[in-house]
Amino acid sequence: MAAGYSLHLTNTTAIKQYDRLKHRGDECDARHLAHILRLGLLPEGHIMLQPIRAVRDLARERMQLVQQRTTQLVAIQTCLMQQTGEAVAANDIKRLTCSFVDALALEPDTVLGIKANLFVLQALQTRSTSLKTSWQRIAMATQNINCSPAWQALAPSSLRSFFLRPARSSALLTPATTHRTADV
Repeated sequence: MAAGYSLHLTNTTAIKQYDRLKHRGDECDARHLAHILRLGLLPEGHIMLQPIRAVRDLARERMQLVQQRTTQLVAIQTCLMQQTGEAVAANDIKRLTCSFVDALALEPDTVLGIKANLFVLQALQTRSTSLKTSWQRIAMATQNINCSPAWQALAPSSLRSFFLRPARSSALLTPATTHRTADV
């Protein structure tokens, strides 16, 4: 790509010839792929531009952190429900402190487990927030890059709404939103 050649990314298992034939050789494969490309039948994937890849990678990392945070949150909820018999809201768990957990009449091992989950939950929240800030900065810097129609379609609807939505404490709404959304 950098040398001026066009690069085509394809899944060779999606091409009929590769369903039933074993490896016949690089030259034969190249000839067949070139023929399919000339016919316009080559199933291609998209290779994102380098600056856009950074945005995508940050989005993926943040999504994984949010999923891990949710796992910790559910673990704390489940433990408290099993030990106390009462359901605790997710927002209440996010506000838990170690001193409050110590004040609960629970077994020492259970308290230790809840504190460990709480510590991990808070660390994941901190990292997720910092990634969100980094993503916003990079997304704004790469906003005017000429990229594929697929990225242009994806970025405004999914990624921008995922990362650029207003914080829960903010009463301001962006023009694209019609209702307030909770901060993830």
